Amino acid sequence: MKRIPVFIGLCAALAAGGLLAPARAAFENMDSGPRAAALGGAFEALADDAVGLFYNPAKLARLARYEFSGAYDKMYPGLTDNSSPLRQMFALGAPMRLKRPAGVLGFGWQSFGVSGLYEERAMTFGYAYPVTPAFSAGINLRRLSVSYGESPYTRANPVFKNGYDASAYGLDAGVLFGREKSRFGFSVLNANEPDLGLKRRSAVPRRFNAGAGFQGAALNWSAGLTLFDQNYTLKTGLEHWMFKQRAAVRAGLNLGSGEYRNMALGLGYREGWYQIDYAFQYPLSGLVETGGSHQMSVTLRWGRVPPPSPASTAGTGPTDEQDVPVSTGPAVSEQKRVLAVENKKAGNVALQSGRYQVAYQKFDLAAKYNPEDVQLKDYLRKLQPVSEAVPVLSGNDKKALLMRNAIDGYFRGDDTTAWNSVVYASQLWPDDRRIGQLRELIEREFAESKSKQKLLPGINLVQQKLQEALELIYAGRYIAAINNCKEVLDLEPNNVTALTRLGSAYWAMGNKTEARKHWKRALFFEPNNQQLQQFLEQAGSGE
Repeated sequence: MKRIPVFIGLCAALAAGGLLAPARAAFENMDSGPRAAALGGAFEALADDAVGLFYNPAKLARLARYEFSGAYDKMYPGLTDNSSPLRQMFALGAPMRLKRPAGVLGFGWQSFGVSGLYEERAMTFGYAYPVTPAFSAGINLRRLSVSYGESPYTRANPVFKNGYDASAYGLDAGVLFGREKSRFGFSVLNANEPDLGLKRRSAVPRRFNAGAGFQGAALNWSAGLTLFDQNYTLKTGLEHWMFKQRAAVRAGLNLGSGEYRNMALGLGYREGWYQIDYAFQYPLSGLVETGGSHQMSVTLRWGRVPPPSPASTAGTGPTDEQDVPVSTGPAVSEQKRVLAVENKKAGNVALQSGRYQVAYQKFDLAAKYNPEDVQLKDYLRKLQPVSEAVPVLSGNDKKALLMRNAIDGYFRGDDTTAWNSVVYASQLWPDDRRIGQLRELIEREFAESKSKQKLLPGINLVQQKLQEALELIYAGRYIAAINNCKEVLDLEPNNVTALTRLGSAYWAMGNKTEARKHWKRALFFEPNNQQLQQFLEQAGSGE
């Protein structure tokens, strides 16, 4: 099956005297958004952005901030009939925070057509909910419509006797599971096969999508499979981020039934609140003599979702000022003082356990009962943006530990711990919105410290500090080398290279006891490390 634009299929149907259903090819499987297009359409599981609404509605649940993305697609320049097919789209994602995390709403609009001949439009309303930190589900309701231009051909064709427009509603559903470096997604689009026929039934085929995404520090890989109307498409794509995670290059490939083949290339650039993407798709079969398709998009991210109302803590203690008697006098003041102490204790417990949203609610209540507590005001100032970016932080995996260290350092005023942890986390997981928001917050809080940091392109913070430690040892600056190694161990407590160089720095200073201690610890993690065995033999037992 060779893929051709819908308007060409329409012309063929009209030329055949209307023997084919004109809308049969409606809503052909075309990639939405240049990032997805450049990855070959393998977008069911990779990345977290509003455009994911069109591939797998469950992906919306991963949005942490409001997001708008608009794209323009110039398709197949150089067609021999001088037609100029265009596609346009935009997508909006809006996380909701009411009494508790309430999921994410999405809205999307797409159009495709040739001026005066044919137009498709799709309006999408989506909703997704994070069932657990590792599993989310979503659903879309779409209004699909097609319009045909009036011409001598259409006026003479009995298919158009009752009009030139048709519309129907479609349903999509999807799930997304996994976290850290691996995610898997499944979705079904047009589950009810909406009918867009003018004279006889012409269903938009149901599409089954399955995909996997693997995200590294700088390199992402995605793959997908689409099944529809007894056809299939295999998709794969690569994305590499560079220049401090600001710029990306992408490549993708499609292979499908009927000798369908398509390749894609793309570029991207992003800052904190905006992103610009471009994709070029070239057909390797079918319309190979055209100029391919060119997509451009601009994505904007902004705003912070308001924290939940204190009423959301109902059932966990006093949650509302109406719990305090309205009357005045010493007894009321004492009751407020007690309530303030109770909520402050509960806030500290929630803070230590990573329930930052609950901690904010408790501290906010405590501040209402005792507005003179200066410490509470500082807690609230620091905690509000954290609770919005990371409502709950659970688990003991590497990402969670780095984020927790960054937040703890932020609260303690420890700029080194906060900065190192969030920078390293953002280098390992550049697409995690929560980490990006934390980094922006910590950069603002410790602006002076940030200005002194010199991050090198092409390597992460651990690699940079280990190299600096080695150079400091060679230069005889052992104290500075020790500090660098300890900063690495704060990020990766079992880093054998850091333990080895830390021992070497102590050895060079004449502190053999500390040197042996760190070398032994390193040997525990790498018992076959011959270099460490030689170091310890040279140092003796020290017993």
